[in-house]
Formats: sequence, C-alpha cells, structure tokens
Amino acid sequence: MLRQFQVSLASRVPLISTSVNPTTAAQLTDDPLGTLGTGAQGINDAGQIVGYYLTGNSISPRRHGFLYSAGNYITIDDPLGIGVTRAMGLNTSGQIVGLYEHGISQYHGFLLTITPNPPPPIGTTADMILRRGDGTYETYDIGNNAILAGYELGMVGTDWAFVTLGGLFGSDTTDMILRNSNTGGFEIYDISNNNITNAAFLGTVGMDWQAMGFGNFSSLGETDMLLRNVNTGGLEVYDIRNNQITNAAFMGTVGLNWQFSGIGNFSSRSTSDLLLRNSNTGGLQV
Repeated sequence: MLRQFQVSLASRVPLISTSVNPTTAAQLTDDPLGTLGTGAQGINDAGQIVGYYLTGNSISPRRHGFLYSAGNYITIDDPLGIGVTRAMGLNTSGQIVGLYEHGISQYHGFLLTITPNPPPPIGTTADMILRRGDGTYETYDIGNNAILAGYELGMVGTDWAFVTLGGLFGSDTTDMILRNSNTGGFEIYDISNNNITNAAFLGTVGMDWQAMGFGNFSSLGETDMLLRNVNTGGLEVYDIRNNQITNAAFMGTVGLNWQFSGIGNFSSRSTSDLLLRNSNTGGLQV
C-alpha cells in the first residue's frame, strides 16, 4: 500500500559535507540526532540526500528518515509509523519515497511531498518568532493586534541559543542569528515568507566575547554585530553583509562599570550609536 502525505519544510542545525564529484568520495556528517548512526539511501541531481538515522538504544532502536538539503537535516517521520521510517529515494522534484512500520513487521510504502510554508496573509504587519524547549522554532504573522497565522520553521539543537533578528542578507525580510553555547560559533538563518531559505556559518568567537547589540555601525546600511569582552570591556564590531563577516574593527575598551543601555540614531547622522550607563553613578554616555 502506497500512502501520500505532505509536510512543511523544516530545517535543523546545518552541517557541512565535503563536495562530491565522479572521482572523489565524500563523507556525509552524521545527523546530529542520530545517536546510534546515520545511513544514506539515495541522492538526486540537486545533491539532496535521503536516508535514516537511529535513536534510542541498541536493543530496540528507533529509525527515522531524513532529507539532507542545502546543509540542513530535515527529519521525516511518517505519522502512522510506530518505530520505523526510512526515506529511500527522491526525484528531481524533491518527492521522496520510502517505507514505514505500521504494526509489528507490517511495512507500507509512502510518497512524501515537502511543501514550503505559505507567505504571510494580507494584513500582516509584524512577525513573532518563538522557541519551544526542544529547539523547535515557530513564526507567527501578526496584524491588527491579532495572530493571523503560525508556521513551524524548524528544529535546531538546544545548544544553539537565539541571539537576534535582523536584515543580514540582501532582500530577505528578517534573518535570525543563533550562537552555539559550547563553541561560540555563530549561524545565520535567512527567513523569507515564513520559510528558512538558507543557512550560513559566520564563524567562531571566544565565549568571553558576548553579543552586545546590532545596528548599522559601518554606515553601509546592513546589520552589524557589536561584541564585548566580559573580562576587559573591549568592544569589537563585525560588519555583516550577505551572510558573511566583511570586516572587523576594535573600537576600544570601556570600563565594565559602563553597561549597555541601548542602540539608536542619537547623532541624527543615519547611523547606529551606542548608549552606555554607569552602574555606579547612573550617568549616560553616547
């Protein structure tokens, strides 16, 4: 019996695999949720890969399907599957075939069509992104003081903490930066029309450097990142354009008794300025 179902596109923490050509073998990084291993089953001309990963214990492991696309792992679990879902092949249109276990040793085939989330409805004036305890992100379209629609964006490992939203890539609406709490790595997720359209790794910065604020510090019109050293008070600006750090500049050191208070256009020069407050005296400095 072949059954069809659809899911919306949802991505998880991106991992890098080496490039593939006819004469070179490449290793696919294991799915981060596959505690007992990952197996690749099929690939199409676009380089998308399907397979399965194992969780649970070695005596009675649970098998989940996955799609690896554009550096992202997407979990595929047939809603009728009780312990086994395997994605075994996909075509150039991205349709996926596989099998699932519906009863003990009762296997059925499935055809999966992954569809993107629809764009925000008419009347949307703002969006809200929430994160669940398991690392799942959802976006909510808001208009006229009401939630008009809500969609799942995807799941990211809980060691990746939310940092900010901003315009970090071209014409995309709003993009999201996450940071790995163990390594200090920064990751950008481009978000457009309720979908994650791309992911890019910015780089790793020591955990003694903490995000302080974001703004147009370079006067080039993009969103830049300001970090502060928690030990020395040093300030460092990273210019970000098209998902890449294009420049880094050390601004200087400010005493740790001067705490972040806000970022805004205080100079009327169409740039982002930094407002600090002295924790001892209450004094404000731009």
